[in-house]
Amino acid sequence: MAKLNLKLSGILLIAITAFILLGNYGYSQRPRVSPMAGVSQTLGEATEVIVTYSRPAVKGRTIWGDLVPFDKVWRTGANEATTISFTDDVLIEGKELKAGKYALFTIPAQKAWTLIFNKQSDQWGAFKYNPGQDALQITVKPETSADREWMQFHFEKLNGTSANAVLQWDKLQVPFKIETQKKDGEVRASLKAEVSQTIGAATKISVVYSRPGVRGREIWGGLVPYDKIWRTGANENTTITFSEDVMVEGKKLAAGTYGLHTIPSAEEWTIIFNNNSTAWGSFDYNKEEDALRVTVKPQSTDTQTEWLTFFIDGMETDSNNVPNKAKVRLVWNKLEVPILVALL
Repeated sequence: MAKLNLKLSGILLIAITAFILLGNYGYSQRPRVSPMAGVSQTLGEATEVIVTYSRPAVKGRTIWGDLVPFDKVWRTGANEATTISFTDDVLIEGKELKAGKYALFTIPAQKAWTLIFNKQSDQWGAFKYNPGQDALQITVKPETSADREWMQFHFEKLNGTSANAVLQWDKLQVPFKIETQKKDGEVRASLKAEVSQTIGAATKISVVYSRPGVRGREIWGGLVPYDKIWRTGANENTTITFSEDVMVEGKKLAAGTYGLHTIPSAEEWTIIFNNNSTAWGSFDYNKEEDALRVTVKPQSTDTQTEWLTFFIDGMETDSNNVPNKAKVRLVWNKLEVPILVALL
């Protein structure tokens, strides 16, 4: 009887363990109201800065001083604590920070924000925040900005070995300067970057590209000629990846990584998803390898964007408030080109 009870206990333990594991797996695959996103920027020769975060939406709420209280530690997003990582030692607003991965906590306030780089990067929210694990704290000033429904991070003011990381949400933005301490090697004029966004339960969209600057040049119809194939960036051809099958501008596209070529014109752009994702530029572009072509309308912007930037935003939600559509937006100079991506 004792052996039987022991055997039954073992079976019960296995069943409970399996239930927990399956439950955790189901939770990780559950569609999120505040979806996962990421953005990365290369500085110098090869210093990579990566921000991973969950994106809450305004949804008509009062954000600053209400949903996000002033003078309290905030996870800087939703769900897990936002993280930021550096492949090399960096300077944050002139202060040294070692290479590594950190939880990026913040203490918002009306006149100044405290940014906290905490060594315990694997946390849910800020509930177990331990100031004894802080690697660095700095103070920066918030700024007013254009209205932003979904919280986002992006990089601007690229200067070869430095850039400003910018947290933007509602009508507020918080920039902070990051500079690599690794100054050896060749620095590209057009630095490499990536942006990613999850919609639905786990459909991930990511764009990898190099970022040319305007530098006082005429871009559209000049540096980038009309009615010719363009690599949609600089250096290597820009690539776009979908982890699952999607609809792009109403047309089905299989999961995979594609070379993202474009044919710009004043009135309409042709967006090309090409099966050759490893080309250098568009020099070896082969139309026979196209997986899909769609056409979209470019839109003028009120402000000039110096460095070519891809955003993935403009998300639409289903009846459960889970994002099921997003716009991949190319923004440069005073123009943006939106591409609608939706779940099947």
